[in-house]
Amino acid sequence: MSCTSLRQLFDEMLDRLELAFERERQFTSDASHELRTPMAVISAQCDYTLERERTTEEYMDALLVIRRQGAENDEADQSYAGFCPAGDALREVSGRFR
Repeated sequence: MSCTSLRQLFDEMLDRLELAFERERQFTSDASHELRTPMAVISAQCDYTLERERTTEEYMDALLVIRRQGAENDEADQSYAGFCPAGDALREVSGRFR
């Protein structure tokens, strides 16, 4: 393999890694937002509900909102579990040098 083709291969590898890290940064930002949103709703619902005495029905409604948001948070956890775009790119690149 010539120095030119080795340099070109190395440049391509670095470009793919840079793209993978950018995708991972975006993924992390998106996941963080998706995980924070239900927690913000839960916190706001708790604060609102605790501001004053409520009827049993109002407490039940608040608990249903909290449960629904907790379930959404669990779904987001499951959909992001084990996903790592940069890790996939690193495995792909390292496979080329074997």
